[in-house]
Amino acid sequence: MHSALFIPEIIRRICFLLGPYSPSWRPQREKRDLANLARTSTVFLDAALDVLWECQDGLVNILRCMPVDLLDGPIRRGSLDTLNVTRPITAADWERPLFYLSRVREFSGGRPRDTGRTKLFLDLCSSLPTRNWFPNLRLLEWCCYEPILLPGFFTMLTSSTTKLMVTGVGTGGDAH
Repeated sequence: MHSALFIPEIIRRICFLLGPYSPSWRPQREKRDLANLARTSTVFLDAALDVLWECQDGLVNILRCMPVDLLDGPIRRGSLDTLNVTRPITAADWERPLFYLSRVREFSGGRPRDTGRTKLFLDLCSSLPTRNWFPNLRLLEWCCYEPILLPGFFTMLTSSTTKLMVTGVGTGGDAH
């Protein structure tokens, strides 16, 4: 491999151009390409994963990192309200998700389709072995139509959060 490809700025730029901010972004193709790049070359691993995980819409990708025996069904958008935890969630269950959660910079969640059953979401929040879901979160968009989800909302906030958009029960619209 050419020595220029070992320069961190060039590596990040290549991954950025394959990511969601690229003018030619087509989610399925670019996500596949970034995932392949991360798996193929350790030089590109961190930069590609950073781009893949930077913006998350809901918990689906996070749940897919959990051990397969933890939940009782397939994990896909729109199916979270049928999932149940099959056993107590341990700190070891969080090992793989935590590797990715630190890469998330923007998160949209709180909607029933994102959180699934309220119990599932609250179980995840109470078992989280760290104080916050996303230690490097800059933007949080939270739709809280169920007040019982508010404790989960607070586990999303960090000192690095610079933009907050909240809608739902009792907010009267957006709060920035």
